[in-house]
Amino acid sequence: TTPAYSVRLLPNGTAELLAWRAGEYLLRMPSGKTIRVRNDKPAQVMPISGKWTVRFPKGWGAPQEVVFDRLISWTEHPHPGVRYFSGTARYEKMLQIPSSWIAPNRRLYLSLGEVKNLCEVWLNGRYLGILWKAPFRVDITDVVRPGLNRLEVHVTNLWVNRLIGDEQYPDDCEWQGSQLKAFPQWFLEGKPRPVPQRLTFTTWKHWTKDAPLRPSGLLGEVELYAVKRYTITLQ
Repeated sequence: TTPAYSVRLLPNGTAELLAWRAGEYLLRMPSGKTIRVRNDKPAQVMPISGKWTVRFPKGWGAPQEVVFDRLISWTEHPHPGVRYFSGTARYEKMLQIPSSWIAPNRRLYLSLGEVKNLCEVWLNGRYLGILWKAPFRVDITDVVRPGLNRLEVHVTNLWVNRLIGDEQYPDDCEWQGSQLKAFPQWFLEGKPRPVPQRLTFTTWKHWTKDAPLRPSGLLGEVELYAVKRYTITLQ
């Protein structure tokens, strides 16, 4: 969902109104003065669809590069290394931005839709920050350019899925209920573990092999918004 509007004060005695929806906006000043702004059209929306290149870190079970034809949860992927992956994966895509979308009276926002669980965003090599809660939306006005733009979204999920993934393999520790009975010898001696497919080590068994996986990754829908910008003199 998008807001109806947003207002921010600027340091030069003006305010910026972003009108996401069509309609008449009334701004009442402390002096009692009322300013009317008529916005005839809602924000333009461009769906970002198609393939994404997703890169996973080496040594955590997933292929280092996977092409997603569409955005899905990692838990829906046929490769078990992706399905049970926990950590940070890098989504890459080239965006084609029409020159008509870039204008002084507009601000452009990238909306990532649903993200599990948090992400960092880069556009054209410029870092745009961390998004850790909804709405997963970021202002790209100052870094976007007409034509091709390189987008990177680094998505981090929870450890749950990798812990469940490890439970698909034989155990190489002794347990007393859910608690580790003793540190295994291979761990104390710094040797390779007997079951190399297991990638995590915990002292408490939190999950079973049949526990439900948590949705993970960039789920979308990803959209670009062009929002009309009005500058209002406060005096």
